[in-house]
Amino acid sequence: MAVITGGAGFVGRFTARLWARSELQVVEFDNLATGKSGQARWGSFHIDDIRHVDPLVYIIRPRGVETVVHLAAAVHSGESVANPSACYSNHVSGTLALSGATVHFAKIEDEPYGQ
Repeated sequence: MAVITGGAGFVGRFTARLWARSELQVVEFDNLATGKSGQARWGSFHIDDIRHVDPLVYIIRPRGVETVVHLAAAVHSGESVANPSACYSNHVSGTLALSGATVHFAKIEDEPYGQ
C-alpha cells in the first residue's frame, strides 16, 4: 500500500493511476489548495493538510503503508516570492510533519546497508 501526498494534483493523479493499474492499493492525500477532488479517483481519498500529523498517522498506522510519495507542494513559483513564509510552511514544515508521521512506522534494520 502507498500514500501519495498531493494526490489530487497533476503529478499525483498520474502517479496514483499508474500504481492503481499495477494493482497497488493507493491512498491519495491532498488539502485541495490547488488540486481537484475529481482528479483523485485511483484509491481512497483523504482531504487534509500534510502539516497535520494526526490524520497522516491515522492513515499510515492501521493500513500497513509501505511507501509514501511526497508530491504535495505549492504549484505557482510566484508564491515563493510574494509570500515566502507560506511556501516555507507548506514545503518545509509539511515535509517535516510527514517525516514525523512516518518515522514511527519505519522498519529499522540492525545492519546498515544489509551487511
